[in-house]
Amino acid sequence: MDYYYQPDVEHSYEVLQTLEKVYGHLIGKLNFNPIIVTRGAYSNYNIDNDCVSDDKYCINNPKQKGLKGKDVVTESIRQKCVFNINPEYFFKYMKKFQSKCLDSFKEECSKNVANELSISWDKIQTCYQSSFTNGLNSDNKILHKDMQKTRMISNKMYPLILINEYTYEGSIEVNDILLSLCSTLNTETSQCKNIKFDLDESVTSIELVIIDLSIIVLGLVLAIIVCKKVAKKRYQR
Repeated sequence: MDYYYQPDVEHSYEVLQTLEKVYGHLIGKLNFNPIIVTRGAYSNYNIDNDCVSDDKYCINNPKQKGLKGKDVVTESIRQKCVFNINPEYFFKYMKKFQSKCLDSFKEECSKNVANELSISWDKIQTCYQSSFTNGLNSDNKILHKDMQKTRMISNKMYPLILINEYTYEGSIEVNDILLSLCSTLNTETSQCKNIKFDLDESVTSIELVIIDLSIIVLGLVLAIIVCKKVAKKRYQR
């Protein structure tokens, strides 16, 4: 499963909270990849404020007022570094980053979040620096790979979930995403067979009662139809 997201969009972090639960259900079976969405520089971009690696990877006019696109792109590299260190850290980091740093995207805030979660800041920094091919103004391997993947998809509405290269168009509910994922896995996968769905996430108790009553009514209607047909045949005889 690939998750395409823009780091300055708060909804991207909200969807991730759902995907964390999905990942927890299918850990060891799910190949989850967060993909950062950036763009090359257009004529109206301020390269110094909007881009890294000269003009290769940019975010123009971040959703939060007063932010520089360059700061958002820089943070997105740190986020991928956290994921590369440990995917489980990534979900925790993103949740805390949303609550504490989404209005600033400053390195100091990122560092504080990492320290609170006991994620090695040195490892993040090493990953960040080594992701550039030849200094901080050179090409970035993480962003280059993600941009190549982004260019291959036709849907440009983000955040976006792809399952086996197909766009997921269902609701952002744990159960619905799990059902879509499990349908692509081996039917004997124990994680899918043993999933206990939280019914209150997608179906309320009232809805369950209505569904049960509908099944009962349908059963009665079918029984009446069958009885009428049997009675009609006996009468004709």
